[in-house]
Amino acid sequence: MESRRCHSLAAYLLTIKQKEGESLKAYLSKFNKERLTTDDQDEKITLAALLGGIWPRSPFITELVRKTPSTLREFMDRADDYVNAEDMLQALLEPRKQEMKHDSQNYEGVLYPHNNALVVTLLFTNYLARQILINNESSADILFWEAFIKMGISLDRLRPSLTPLKGFSGEVIQPLGAITLPVMVVKEDNMAMTMTDFLVMKAHSSYNAILGRSTLNNLKAVTSTNHLKIKFPIEIGIGEVRGEQILARECYIRELKASHHQS
Repeated sequence: MESRRCHSLAAYLLTIKQKEGESLKAYLSKFNKERLTTDDQDEKITLAALLGGIWPRSPFITELVRKTPSTLREFMDRADDYVNAEDMLQALLEPRKQEMKHDSQNYEGVLYPHNNALVVTLLFTNYLARQILINNESSADILFWEAFIKMGISLDRLRPSLTPLKGFSGEVIQPLGAITLPVMVVKEDNMAMTMTDFLVMKAHSSYNAILGRSTLNNLKAVTSTNHLKIKFPIEIGIGEVRGEQILARECYIRELKASHHQS
């Protein structure tokens, strides 16, 4: 008699759960190991079991609820993105305690007077993206085409999107599609991560992406254009990212020149 016989029903997979504090990578490894012991590889049951097994308070399940994957391949693609970001976050994370307020020391490194936008560098999956505009007035999170291409993401990952947007010069633009990516706000030992639904746009811009209210709210971020900073809660304490003032001015000048040429 075999020491461990194969389970006769793939429904057994429905009993495999991600534990609180267990990484998505560890959960998927555990799930796949148990999956090999079943003699039924029905994709629909496997997908249902994976979705049902994720810890209910996981940021990843929150993202999946907003847009449930219809195939196992789609689930694994999105899970891989999250795992890559999760691994990088875990490797870099060294939380520290500090107050979440903009005090006098926050003026360091900022040239006054100024009227600059808040432009930062962030990680999208494992791609370090500069020239990210933080825009509290934007209801959409936008990823521009040139940055999308540089990230090496397959066009097959794009979902249809029927939401038209206005460009900087007022023109109406139809997005090429939508895609969900993990966004990591990282600066030294300060970091946080969220899954962001981007609209991919093929339009002129000096920026690689625009982060709007949705992502900022998901990060529970506090922004200050005066101090050129973002502050956000991390596992222990508060993290921060400084805006890049010189880069913000360069982007603004390029936008002005582009608008002048179009007029």
